[in-house]
Amino acid sequence: MLDADRMHIASPQFDVIIRGDQNKVWILRAKDRSYMELKPGGVAHVGAQMDEAMAQMKQKLASLPDAQRKQVEAILASHGMGQDKPAAAPAPAYEKAGDASKVGDWDCQPYRILAGGSRPRRSASPGLPTSA
Repeated sequence: MLDADRMHIASPQFDVIIRGDQNKVWILRAKDRSYMELKPGGVAHVGAQMDEAMAQMKQKLASLPDAQRKQVEAILASHGMGQDKPAAAPAPAYEKAGDASKVGDWDCQPYRILAGGSRPRRSASPGLPTSA
């Protein structure tokens, strides 16, 4: 049986594994073969630090001349930062990608995950770890 409190998010830079049943989050970086584990309170702490840094940045931006401020805001926007409301990510679409099979004790149905124009990724079930 698959649980709804497990999630895997893949990006070119890193992967994030969320295990609600264990109250843990792992951030994996294949490039340098490293990972970071966040435990309860760790995610909230990182979020609070980011909020504080953004508030300081906005305060400093307000003191810049208009031309310089607009230039910095444009650079931040091109990196997806500096916006009060981040753009909503497109919802992924799932399609079956073959016949069901049994892996160990798990009944698995392969799916293709189609999101944001990226190449399809395979997953045993929507919302679980993917592989290229």
